[in-house]
Amino acid sequence: LIPFLPDDLVCFIAGLTPFRVGRILLLALIGRLPGVVASTLIGNRARALSGTEIAILVGASIVLVILVALFQKPLEEAAFRLLDKLTHKDQADSS
Repeated sequence: LIPFLPDDLVCFIAGLTPFRVGRILLLALIGRLPGVVASTLIGNRARALSGTEIAILVGASIVLVILVALFQKPLEEAAFRLLDKLTHKDQADSS
């Protein structure tokens, strides 16, 4: 809802890292594509959704938020391990 935050800011900061532009674009595509597809499909059918479908959508969103909250620490650790692995590979390639 706020222009440039948070994802555009993260992309800007990613440009300051040792990652190559192609890798940043690939990671952004992979990370953003599911949300863009889901929001596009939901927006396309929003007026036609029944009360049951809206309840399922809201329920699935709540479950997803709870799962992310419960597994935040392992998810962050996995993301940082992947980031370290990718960063070290890029640094080794540029040496």
